[in-house]
Amino acid sequence: MVFQLDVLDCARAGEFKPSVPSVAIILLSGIREDNNTYPAVLSRKFVEVFEYKFDNLYPIDERDMRLLGRGGDFPIIFNAEIAGKMLFDFTGVRDKVSGLMVHCWDGRNRAPAVAIAYNDVFSFGYDREELMMKHPAYNSYICQTLIDTAGKIGIPQLG
Repeated sequence: MVFQLDVLDCARAGEFKPSVPSVAIILLSGIREDNNTYPAVLSRKFVEVFEYKFDNLYPIDERDMRLLGRGGDFPIIFNAEIAGKMLFDFTGVRDKVSGLMVHCWDGRNRAPAVAIAYNDVFSFGYDREELMMKHPAYNSYICQTLIDTAGKIGIPQLG
């Protein structure tokens, strides 16, 4: 059976109702002032809701992006520490769920990157190439960092 995988933007995530026991992953931004507009009702619909904060950047962008910080907020570059936390959290509930809903603000870059990586690491059953074609703007750095970190911390890639 294929694991249910949904990649959504913020607006669609608020309306989403999982049809199977699922985890929600909410990807917040270090520079968005409207992070508080993410749907608060998610916690009632899911077995577990995890929130992580990082931006749609590649490491080389950090110096330039710091100029965009507002109100003392700065962009957060995804790294192995964040990846390890995400993987550890999901591993703790993986056997209790058969679905994952992951969303970021616009559902185009960060959320698909996480979905593609989790599909590879946790063997959700989707074709990687099809996921990449469906989400052509996915952040390849975030995706590869998750996959590499899974290998380093000993999460076996089953797929």
